[in-house]
Amino acid sequence: MARMLVTRTLRIRRVRRVVEAQGAPTIPCGVCGRDVRSVTLAEAVELLRCDDTSLPELVEEGRVHLVPTTGDAVWICRDSIFRRNP
Repeated sequence: MARMLVTRTLRIRRVRRVVEAQGAPTIPCGVCGRDVRSVTLAEAVELLRCDDTSLPELVEEGRVHLVPTTGDAVWICRDSIFRRNP
């Protein structure tokens, strides 16, 4: 019996944000694997009570999820901010 080789092509693209009724942008977070509410970089800094230089470190450590969208906008996954990190 012959074996069949199956190949898949995966395309990664930036996404457009969808605005909910409350006005909070909903974006697909690649780390969480679902659509999540998002915040701006400035809102994330305020919610985390950190300075602008600490946020990139948190993103690099994977503690905060950064989500780029079309138009070069960058959003932060709100769920990652409120998740308990070890």
